[in-house]
Parts: sequence; C-alpha cells; structure tokens
Amino acid sequence: MEIKTCIIVIADISGYTQFIQQYKKSLLHAEMLISELINAIIHTSKKPLTVNKLEGDAVLFVSQMDSKETTVTVDLSKNIVNQAETFFKAFKHKQNQLIASNLCDCDACINLDKLQLKIVLHIGEALFKKIQQFDEIAGTDVIIAHRLLKNSIDAHEYLLMTQNYYQHCGGWPTEKPEFSKEHIDEIGDVDIVFYRLKSAKKTPPIKKSKLKGFGNLLRLELYRMLRTLGLKQSKRFEHLPIKN
Repeated sequence: MEIKTCIIVIADISGYTQFIQQYKKSLLHAEMLISELINAIIHTSKKPLTVNKLEGDAVLFVSQMDSKETTVTVDLSKNIVNQAETFFKAFKHKQNQLIASNLCDCDACINLDKLQLKIVLHIGEALFKKIQQFDEIAGTDVIIAHRLLKNSIDAHEYLLMTQNYYQHCGGWPTEKPEFSKEHIDEIGDVDIVFYRLKSAKKTPPIKKSKLKGFGNLLRLELYRMLRTLGLKQSKRFEHLPIKN
C-alpha cells in the first residue's frame, strides 16, 4: 500500500438509475446502450489518465503522481480539463449515432436522448492498494470526489471541479465558471467551480439511416437473445486489466 498525490476524475451518466428502473422491460437494450456510451468515453481517454474501475453508470479515472512527487503541474491539470471536454463530445457523438441508427421502439431506445453526462475533477491524496491487476484507491479525497456527484447544481450536464483543482488549472478557458459550496457529511464544506455545458458544445445530429437502423436493431436483439439464454456475459468494457 502506498499514499500518492493524484487527480481523480469521475465521468457519470446522469439519468441512468431512472433510465434502468423506468425501462426495465427493455433492460438488456438499456444495458448495451449504456455500455457503448461508457466505452465511447473510455476510448477517448489517454495518458496520463488511466481507467481505475467502472461503477455502473460511471467511469473512475486516476492520474497518479510518482511517489516522489507531491504536487500536480499546471500543464497536467489543463491536460485533464481538455480530456474532459473530449469526453463530452465523445458521449454526445455516440449518443447521436445510436439515436440515428435506432429503429427499435422499446422504452430504453426511444428515451436514449434523455441521458446526459457530468464530470467531476479533484486533486488530492489516495491510498493505492494492488488487488490482482487492479489498483484499488481509498481515502478522504476519493470520498469527496464521489460525494460531489450528488450536489445542489440545478443541471444534469456539467463539468465540476473542486476549488483545489480550479486553482491548479486556471479553469476551463472557453466556458464561464460558476462558484458554489457543497456540504459533505462528516467532511464539511467543499468549495466547487462548475461549468454548464452549452448547446454549442453539443455535436450536431447525425442523419438517420434505415440500413444502419436495421443493422443496429439486429445487433440489439441478438445481444438480448444471447443474454437471455445465458450464452453471453454482460457487455464487455475495453481498457481494463481484466475483461468484465
């Protein structure tokens, strides 16, 4: 076990819980759609970020400093902000692709456009513990990052960074910051800075294709059938030490 300074990034799909509960009749379609959206985010990530774990509707990324390093550079923190912007674009592009190639009328497929993305950035310390091929992380700063997913922001699509992170990176230069404070039980008040995702940041819709639509429908139904018969595991994710 080792304590290291690190950047913690959580990309969380807003509306996932309601999406699954409300559309449980089409649960397997929802499972595949969510998996493809998460994979789209993971595919755009690059060093120094690494995927630490999947948490249902969210991806936990970590960029850890060398044990001799105790501070995060400005360039590194700005790099992560730029990556966060690509996560939004990748999510929206994949969402538009899935919508454009959709011919299924199940609840999950026709309500795919209701899903949104929020991202939390935080700098702190974490206890790293090796378990098989995975680096498990723990500590107060890990808790803070996760608790900030549940906040008082009146939006479901935004980039949130702690004040500590904001001071390192200087903010998101193309967007207007809003400053607030969140209370976390047993920890106290945490100053945050957040950016609402403007409509201009969203990728334009993709022209619908009946041919792609039929192909996508067959893919969804094949996945549902194989999962129902127990012939296929849940949708696999890439970029992980062990395929789940």
